[in-house]
Amino acid sequence: MAAVEWIVTMREAARLQTEGALGLTVVRYEVLVREPRRVLSGILAFCDLAPDEVMLRYGARILAPRAAYQWPDLDSAVAPLFAETMRASGYARDDAR
Repeated sequence: MAAVEWIVTMREAARLQTEGALGLTVVRYEVLVREPRRVLSGILAFCDLAPDEVMLRYGARILAPRAAYQWPDLDSAVAPLFAETMRASGYARDDAR
């Protein structure tokens, strides 16, 4: 069920991004954990919020790169949709390690 909800959400976000929707910014998790201070600062700026040094330090401390994701073992009805959405989001099956 979580995979289905993720697919629907990612596809809607892609549609909105393609249409140039205001109030939408994309944050890739792997960039967030690689550069937490820069990405979190960008999120605050996008939301018209003042920089918060406490939050930025906390984020930099708790966000750390993780091992590469593993593609989940999904039901055959969901797996092709998941793979298609991953490819459309810029991920290839080879990215899984």
